[in-house]
Amino acid sequence: MTEDYHWVGIHKYLGVILDSEIQFQLHTQQVIEKSNLFCGLAGKARNLFSRRQMVCFYDACVKSRILYGVLIYGNTSDTTVIVFIGNFERRKKKS
Repeated sequence: MTEDYHWVGIHKYLGVILDSEIQFQLHTQQVIEKSNLFCGLAGKARNLFSRRQMVCFYDACVKSRILYGVLIYGNTSDTTVIVFIGNFERRKKKS
């Protein structure tokens, strides 16, 4: 059986956006945008929940998105993700 394959520039596989140059820029941008959305929601809800509940929210909704696949895309030349994780960890410790 012969199957025809076609070349695609961008493909999402198991939640990680892969591009033809293996730069992961689109994936890191999506992670940053979604994390910023969740942090905005957490900022508005911070008076409604305890610190422990907010840390659980962060770990479940933000940190898990950042760390998923970081072994693959964390070693790319772009250090955006590493700086992004560091900024979030500092913010979490301050609050």
